[in-house]
Amino acid sequence: MRQYLHAQLGGEVFPRGYTKETFVQVLPEQISKHAKTVASQLRDCALADLGLVDQRAVLTLLDTVAATRGQVPTAALASFLWLERCVRQVS
Repeated sequence: MRQYLHAQLGGEVFPRGYTKETFVQVLPEQISKHAKTVASQLRDCALADLGLVDQRAVLTLLDTVAATRGQVPTAALASFLWLERCVRQVS
């Protein structure tokens, strides 16, 4: 792919050792910074209302992300927040 892009575009688009930009470093910090706001928004939790998640466990996960800024808990919380948003839009 690198050779194809170089041939078509005439330059090195993705140099060797290029690190793809992700939210890995940004998302935990922003969740931590806005944890109180996220927690207040989760007082009404559509997935908990449907019996699909334990609301206290979600808030505990949020606290874990805010305290540790770890990638694994952040990934789980991000997936939950995405699904929560989808369910709220459908409801």
